[in-house]
Amino acid sequence: MLKFEHDESNGGKLTVHLKGSLTKDNVVSIRKEIEKAFFEKSPNCVTIDLSDATSMDTAGVALLVILCRICKSRDINFRIVNPDDKVRKVIRLAQLEQLLLGNGDFNDQ
Repeated sequence: MLKFEHDESNGGKLTVHLKGSLTKDNVVSIRKEIEKAFFEKSPNCVTIDLSDATSMDTAGVALLVILCRICKSRDINFRIVNPDDKVRKVIRLAQLEQLLLGNGDFNDQ
């Protein structure tokens, strides 16, 4: 499940709250929904909130990489916040902290 928040007063910040699993079973539909929001909202900042994400596999990590690259190609700030320990572990095992998080640290709000 996805929940979108778009704050136009804050320069077009788009926050995407992911709830449940982010796996090969649902990553294609999630990507389509997020990309649709990108084009409709034209944000200058995208935050992926993983506080309610319960699990993630390599397809979920790949989605985060794709979203990060889309944002970077459009000069949109991108960040991931509130991953739980299981999600952190998957990202670390994939050795993608630097790409997804810039400084290698997770952002906890």
